[in-house]
Amino acid sequence: MIAAATRYERASGVDHALELLGEPDAKAIAGGQSLIPVMKLRIARPSVVVDISRLELCGVEEREGALHIGPLTTWAELAATDPPAGLDRTNGSKIDGAGDALAHDGCDRRLVDVDLVDDL
Repeated sequence: MIAAATRYERASGVDHALELLGEPDAKAIAGGQSLIPVMKLRIARPSVVVDISRLELCGVEEREGALHIGPLTTWAELAATDPPAGLDRTNGSKIDGAGDALAHDGCDRRLVDVDLVDDL
């Protein structure tokens, strides 16, 4: 099936993305998400699809004692990042294991592109 007509906007910055996503039924897309197949089945009919893939929202950093992972951070970036002091990479974390496995497969999917339930 072909998706119903919808408006597509590429966000030029975070403020622009937030403005666009403030519209009723707006959806963000950053890559190979499940949104497009659901639109093709006409289960989802967003008023606007907001492309956030080119925004600078990736990276892993520690701020004020908390770990911040940008929403566009890839599994490969996450797996390659040294954990901050006090966080042990070998603590049996499922996310750590999934990130390492995906990184070794050469997969460069963004964290927002995957359903963590399916990957864990």
